[in-house]
Amino acid sequence: MTEEELLETLTIPVTSASFIQTLITLPDGEAIALCFKLLISGKVEDAVLAKDIIGKGLEKGLVYFADVLALPEEVTEEELEKVVGAREETLRAYLGLEEMRRRIGTWEIISPKQIAAPEAKGEPLDTLMVDKEEIQSLPQEDMELDDPWGEDGGPKEGDSRESTLLDDPWLQNSSVLASGSTSQVVNTPAASSTGAIESADPLPIAMSQFLSQPILISALYLASTSSLQALKLLCQHHNGELYPYRFDLLEAVPGWVSPNDLEAVELLPAVDSEDSERWVRPVATSAIVTHYATPKIISDLYLPSSMSTIPPTILLQPRQHAASPSDLTKWYTTHVLSLDEVGILDTQLAWVQHGASLGVPSLDSLGEDLSLLSRLVYDANLTQDQHAKWTIGNWMCAKESDIIAAYLSNSTPESVASDVRRLVMPYLYVLQSRAERAGMPSANLVSDSLNATILSLPLRLALPLFEASKATLPPSERVIRDDLDVARLALACLYGSQERGGAVWSTMSSIFECLPVWELTGEDAEDEELTSTTLDSISNFLRPTSASTPPPTRSDILFFFQPLPFASLSRALDILDVQLESGEILARWGVEKRLGELLGMTGDQKGQMELAEKLAKQAGASIGKGGEDRWRKLWNDMERLSSGEGLLKGALGTLTLQARGRIYFDGILRSGDFEIAKKMLKMLQAEGAIDNAAAVEVVLKVSKDFYVSADSCNIYTGNMKLANDSLSVAPSTPAIIAERQYIEATLLSAVLSDSSSDAFRHPDLMLELAEKLGCRGDTDRGLVWGMVGRAAIAKEDWPMASKAVENMVQRVKKNQDGQTAVKQEQQSVANSGSTLRSETWTLAHTLSSQSEFSDISAKLSFVSSAIELCPASEIPSILETFRQIEKGRIRLDEAAKRRRMKGIAAPQLPSEPSIGVSSVAAVQERVLGSRTAAKAAKLALDIGGRLTAHRQLPSPSLLSSATFSSPFAGYELARPLSRNSAAGSEGGSDGGYKIGGSLSSGTAGARDLFEHLGREEAERVRKGARRALVRGVGWLLGADESEIAGAEQ
Repeated sequence: MTEEELLETLTIPVTSASFIQTLITLPDGEAIALCFKLLISGKVEDAVLAKDIIGKGLEKGLVYFADVLALPEEVTEEELEKVVGAREETLRAYLGLEEMRRRIGTWEIISPKQIAAPEAKGEPLDTLMVDKEEIQSLPQEDMELDDPWGEDGGPKEGDSRESTLLDDPWLQNSSVLASGSTSQVVNTPAASSTGAIESADPLPIAMSQFLSQPILISALYLASTSSLQALKLLCQHHNGELYPYRFDLLEAVPGWVSPNDLEAVELLPAVDSEDSERWVRPVATSAIVTHYATPKIISDLYLPSSMSTIPPTILLQPRQHAASPSDLTKWYTTHVLSLDEVGILDTQLAWVQHGASLGVPSLDSLGEDLSLLSRLVYDANLTQDQHAKWTIGNWMCAKESDIIAAYLSNSTPESVASDVRRLVMPYLYVLQSRAERAGMPSANLVSDSLNATILSLPLRLALPLFEASKATLPPSERVIRDDLDVARLALACLYGSQERGGAVWSTMSSIFECLPVWELTGEDAEDEELTSTTLDSISNFLRPTSASTPPPTRSDILFFFQPLPFASLSRALDILDVQLESGEILARWGVEKRLGELLGMTGDQKGQMELAEKLAKQAGASIGKGGEDRWRKLWNDMERLSSGEGLLKGALGTLTLQARGRIYFDGILRSGDFEIAKKMLKMLQAEGAIDNAAAVEVVLKVSKDFYVSADSCNIYTGNMKLANDSLSVAPSTPAIIAERQYIEATLLSAVLSDSSSDAFRHPDLMLELAEKLGCRGDTDRGLVWGMVGRAAIAKEDWPMASKAVENMVQRVKKNQDGQTAVKQEQQSVANSGSTLRSETWTLAHTLSSQSEFSDISAKLSFVSSAIELCPASEIPSILETFRQIEKGRIRLDEAAKRRRMKGIAAPQLPSEPSIGVSSVAAVQERVLGSRTAAKAAKLALDIGGRLTAHRQLPSPSLLSSATFSSPFAGYELARPLSRNSAAGSEGGSDGGYKIGGSLSSGTAGARDLFEHLGREEAERVRKGARRALVRGVGWLLGADESEIAGAEQ
């Protein structure tokens, strides 16, 4: 049977007797392998039974491998392999049992269970025979062992001559055979009653694991489960194997374990008096055990890998040699920083304290940082997120300003002074001490850092610090002890503040009240140059050079005030007092200005003018109606803003009484309370702040602003009403009357345009309104006609549109005739004439482009005027309109020609009355309500009326000239047309017309065509032609056949 099969046959639980019976039947090699496999299988967890199995396996191995064990230490690998031969696996099992023999004793020492020695039952299985002479020959001192559980490390008094024999773990009793015996059995029990851990808690590792896995793995497991006492004993008994991994074992201990517990079991590395590393002291090795130890080369080659090889997943950093003090400092620092993940600050601080007590150098700074950090964490009322942020690692990387800001991040006005004293100042003193230790002392480090801290605070938190620095307090109680520093810091905080709001000014005033009071004496008290220089230098420094330049910071301002002498600093406080009063007044009326902005406006009259206007406007919005008392208070405040002694004046110090009066009166008018304005005007006039001329000027300006911003032209509502009513505040003057007429004319114009859609049909009234509005020139009247013409085109009132264009053309030509008389300085008149010219040709072109406008002769006239007046760049588009008009005229000519070709001649007709308006109306009534057909009939009857009026049909040439009144018959254009533009519409010809020249001639007259027709026949032809003309024109205008049927009659 194999070893595996034998293991399966063993009864559970395995007993010593049953196992011995099994081994009797096996050869020595198989017995050794069976013992080893049984122990690593995990079926044996009893130490006594394990010792029996180990003893029996080793007993057989001593015989089986006698030749191998007899080899010297100097044997080579080749020689060893020859001796071992095929027994390699058995040798590995034997060496494993030997290693287990060494570990089982350690297990009994670290195991918390008391192991009672069983009674002797005959000869023990694991008795090792040792010669008495050998025992007696052992040195006395080599036999002494340190008892880790003894109360002191030395032997008891009176036992100095006794030898303490190392108990052999392979014997079941501790008795020594009689001295006369030839041999002596040394029995080493598993552990004496004083050597085991007297604890009821079991170890977190099984005995079979401890015996079979690498001893380092067991040590790491004990460390990770914080079994510190067991770990210490293991390190004592296996020091040679575990010493290189001492730092790995310490780092495997959970972070929450206190270093006090580690120091109690001597696991913390220390520095001794000789600056050498001190760690767990090893237990002296027994000479007997050493004597029977296997040669090292055999153990190195054949010890089972499962008992010696560390898995590659476990990353270790062995250190074979003792660490130097500096190395220990680095390790302690690194380990403390690694504990940030745990987040127990007290444990980190305890590590530093224990390290320092154990002689590890250069941990003072780390300890100081941890102490200061603990103050931040426990005393600064941090939020949960802040707690998560502030670890020792982040602390060491943070800037000084960030740490101070964290100390005061949750401070209140009530606690900030105390927080600075108990949190910030100790931190600054530590920084100063470090600088001195580093050989870089700085006498101003604390004060400079404190100043930077105060400058970084908002005003509400800075105020308590200034209150705690008053000159009336004892120096030891003051946060800022130097009066000059207090003044400089206050000036920097106030002038550099970007805060806004009414509460800010009260805080600033409270800070000013905390400042020391200095009285200048002698020449400095009356030195205006000193005041001027100080004021100019401060204002120039605070005034930005451009809009994109940011204002100076508080630190910049403090740097500016730092070198100022006492006299200049005192004068700067006087200036600050004036500016604070101005800022409070402005804030009371809702005008927000920073203190630095106010000082930057010193001497800036334009800036102060704008500030006064903003103040009056803001006050008008907040006072409302009926606030006479508040308006008087505003005037008093404006006087205070301009008052002062010498150069120390308020925010409006450069404005005269009259300038302030105009701005104040303007603000009242814009509020819309004109009754109050009348009362305040009398007050201002009584004080000489404004006269009648200035009052009229202000009223007119305000009225015009109301007029421009009005949403409607109704003078009874909105801003138009304010524009009209405001005129009643000032005395009645021609300018006031004219402005009122202007507003009334606007109303009349709006009423006409809104109440009637045909106001354009009354051009005389429109011209009269324009004259009331101030449009009295000929060019202005032409522009008014342009407005009439556009409205007429929109309403399709072609006669009125034609009249408007004709009037505009006449005025343009009139201006052209007198253009040579226009002088160079009359540029505005020339500009308005150019505007009229542009409006004229644009409107003429627009009217001639309307398809609904049927007067072809007028269209040709207007399009020719547009060509004459337009810029050269517009000629092509206008010519296209001209061609379209000509095409329509040519189609009419061709229709007449076709009738003539059919032999229809016009007879000699008697005189007939022309068709007038009544005839047109009659025709329109027969068109069944069709608008388009009615237009076609009207156009046709107009043409027919013109034809019958001549009593004979003219030639085609005369038809185009006389019938349609072509504007080109005998009219020369002002500018010649280009060659391409003058081309005709049909095949490049002009259809018999020459622009600017005479009419074509040489055609037969109409009388010759109609001479052979009788009277009745001629009448029939005339009626047929009229019906055809109606149909043609109707078709051109887009009418249906059915719509024109009623007009043919």
